[in-house]
Amino acid sequence: KAETGKLTAEVQKQLDYDKWIIPQDVMSDWLGRRNKNFEANKLLIDMARDGTFRYFTLGRDDNSPLSQTHMEGRKLKEYGRDLDFTRHQNMSGIDEIGLLLLTKAHNDYRFEMPFVYVEYNTGIGKDMIPAFADEKIYFTIEDYIKAIGGFSVPTPKRADLVLMVNTPETGRGNYSGDSSNEMRENSRSIKFAARITSWLNEGKNTGIADVAYYNGSDNSLCMAFRERGLLYRLGAYAGWNTATNSLGYVIPQGTLAPMMSIDGKNFLLTIRYLDEWAYEANIRQMLGPYAATFGPDAFKNNLAEIELRGSDLQQRFAREHLSEYPDAVNYRMVLPWQRLFENKIIAVK
Repeated sequence: KAETGKLTAEVQKQLDYDKWIIPQDVMSDWLGRRNKNFEANKLLIDMARDGTFRYFTLGRDDNSPLSQTHMEGRKLKEYGRDLDFTRHQNMSGIDEIGLLLLTKAHNDYRFEMPFVYVEYNTGIGKDMIPAFADEKIYFTIEDYIKAIGGFSVPTPKRADLVLMVNTPETGRGNYSGDSSNEMRENSRSIKFAARITSWLNEGKNTGIADVAYYNGSDNSLCMAFRERGLLYRLGAYAGWNTATNSLGYVIPQGTLAPMMSIDGKNFLLTIRYLDEWAYEANIRQMLGPYAATFGPDAFKNNLAEIELRGSDLQQRFAREHLSEYPDAVNYRMVLPWQRLFENKIIAVK
């Protein structure tokens, strides 16, 4: 904040206090480790510059506009400014970059350049700065389209993918377990679903980046899809964890969907619905109190019972909401890290 000239006298006072109270050896250790990482990244950019890498991307993991990561990212962008985006990119997000790179490799191999048209839900739209990100969502989307070897287009006429981005109206997203994430349609989700229906009726391959909530789906939007039979007409859907996670899945999957079999595409959609809609936005909130009844060592001693309870809830959800895909009931969930934050969807044996 000081570097960008936005430090008030009050915040400067707080900063001086923080510098005094944090042990100097701890601060020196932290800054030393960050600087070592920063210098390593500069060397990697040098390797892109001298041709060691044909293409090199740097991702910025969970951060914010006022963070050490963002500051270092600005400096690294400046350091690599002489390299165009076909050789080097510095982007928000990290977990999803593997998908972007694989899709880029696929498109480069086939000499393909997918065209992507982007449209946002009503409200702040492209100017939203998502939680756990340090820039407006518009810039991340543009970077991700370039990263797969694609091109952003201003109209849907020649688009290979129509990307519909479900942003929160005010730009401030809540956790998907928030009480505001009701399991019913609302006027905003109905209008957005109508817009999506119009693209689908025109034969457009359409993908949904559901980033209105973090760590899960927008229940109202998914219900609007269910009521209109849209769930399996889509080319791709993602609503997992962070906005960058979702974008980094739906852009690759959406552009590759036309090359997949219908069964293959629908399988991937089902996994996303079971994970983001069923589990993240709903079941996880039910499992928490249940797991708590087992005491502090719940996952260590009672993991099978918790997973069984979650799987039962998941299969009930599939029967009620995913009837278009009967095989959805043939999956169960496990907790691979023995915690509720994430689950893994596997086939019932």
